[in-house]
Amino acid sequence: MPRRRNSRSAAPVVDKISTLPDEILCRILSFVTTKEAVSTSVLSKRWTHLCHRVPNLRFTNIKVNTVQSTLRFNQSVYSVLISRETAGSNSINEFHLHIQYGNPSHGYRHGFPHVMKWIKLFVQRSLEHLHLHVDGIHTKLPISIFTCTTLVSLYLCGFYYVEFSSNGFQFPSLKTLHLVTIMFSEVKDFVLLIAGCPILEDLE
Repeated sequence: MPRRRNSRSAAPVVDKISTLPDEILCRILSFVTTKEAVSTSVLSKRWTHLCHRVPNLRFTNIKVNTVQSTLRFNQSVYSVLISRETAGSNSINEFHLHIQYGNPSHGYRHGFPHVMKWIKLFVQRSLEHLHLHVDGIHTKLPISIFTCTTLVSLYLCGFYYVEFSSNGFQFPSLKTLHLVTIMFSEVKDFVLLIAGCPILEDLE
């Protein structure tokens, strides 16, 4: 005996994600890496607009072993910045970079100088959260960090500290400070750094 076909049509698929307001979608995208956020632009023009509005830039687990791979990564970051400029989105609330240079000389010559440029740019845009983890080279901290009075949290790994005067660090908004593998030339430099953080709550 033949089966009777269900006369009722299947329920339409509802795209609940797309019905959310832009503010919530941007909040969701802020928890993923910048590469993942940019990849959502293939969904529709709306998502292209949204990924430019995400106030966080996250580049995690980046490994570059050659000059070519280092230059490609640099170019990818600049492409993201240019696309944000074109879209009229200049605000950067958080910059998260964890990068490993397989060749120290490539890192010194072709990599970290660009990182310093990015940080200087973000400091000018009232950066609040900075996570900077560099493997493969041990270099000086970018001086521009010490002019960023808007920082709320700061995570640093893999640097040595440049000696500054007592007026060299002023972090009036900093509440969280995590230092990993940081070399201070003198104990007084560390003391002066802490003294420049009047509302610090979390120190590691």
